[in-house]
Amino acid sequence: MPRRLSCQHCAGPMPSSARRSQFYCSRACQGAARSAKAIAKFWSRVATAGPDDCWEWQGARLRDGYGQAKYYGNAVGTHRIAYELSHGPIADGLLVRHTCDNPPCCNPAHLLLGTPADNAADRTERGRHQSVGQTHCKNGHPLSGDNLYVRPDGRGRRCKACVRTAKRRYEARLKEVG
Repeated sequence: MPRRLSCQHCAGPMPSSARRSQFYCSRACQGAARSAKAIAKFWSRVATAGPDDCWEWQGARLRDGYGQAKYYGNAVGTHRIAYELSHGPIADGLLVRHTCDNPPCCNPAHLLLGTPADNAADRTERGRHQSVGQTHCKNGHPLSGDNLYVRPDGRGRRCKACVRTAKRRYEARLKEVG
């Protein structure tokens, strides 16, 4: 097999010390070529559509519907990978939120950064929180009006009647022990 005359990545000249089976002129070109292949492989698993449509991940998914793939050796949410490839690195403490509420969506136009508090506010605002549609507590008390306590940060609801009962039981136990 004749010696390669140019690098498969940058098309630059191969060093004179190159082995016959060498495809790249340097480790940097070899790494860049591998990275380019990984990026192409990632996007090949995304069903792209129009710019305003959801681009759904076609590979492995978690139970909650989020796509998952290997990224630099770690299992990562595909929406995070799509965001990094399109917009750059994600700062510590931030997460990637969907504007479309579609977990397998990888369309960069549907992804934005935010804090966990932003994400919780989105969840509540869009009616995806845990107790959505819950009209009564586990003891049958209505969760409305004067019987409903909502935490000031908006991240929880409780039945006031059940809270009063639990407080009375707790105080009775303290009197028995103390």
